[in-house]
Amino acid sequence: MKCICALRCKLANDRFAINSKAAYFFIKEAGLHIKPHSEGKIITIVTSLLAAFTGLYSTYAGAKAPVEHFCRAAAKELGEKGISVTNVGPGPMDTYILQLSTTVDHLDLSFIPPNRRNPLRITRVLV
Repeated sequence: MKCICALRCKLANDRFAINSKAAYFFIKEAGLHIKPHSEGKIITIVTSLLAAFTGLYSTYAGAKAPVEHFCRAAAKELGEKGISVTNVGPGPMDTYILQLSTTVDHLDLSFIPPNRRNPLRITRVLV
């Protein structure tokens, strides 16, 4: 994680491509492929860091923030077709970003049992 002043344009573009653009096109493609009135569901994962407001996560949190709006807009657009669009914010997950982060000290993970930070376990709960 980097301070805003230390961030290079390429890294910012990469983070926004992964966290915003990919989510946008995921929602779009899912909306095109789910049959209307089939009780289809689109679920995106958002970050709890928007509420936590921790330092050095500006790029990550900023890149994830649009996903909440994409979801709200898609829910309105696709709802009339019977397609549900939902965001899930499971809290910090044990991913390479969290493992490599030098700022893990800034996050209080003690309130989340380690097994609840597992991305595969979170996926199983959602599906």
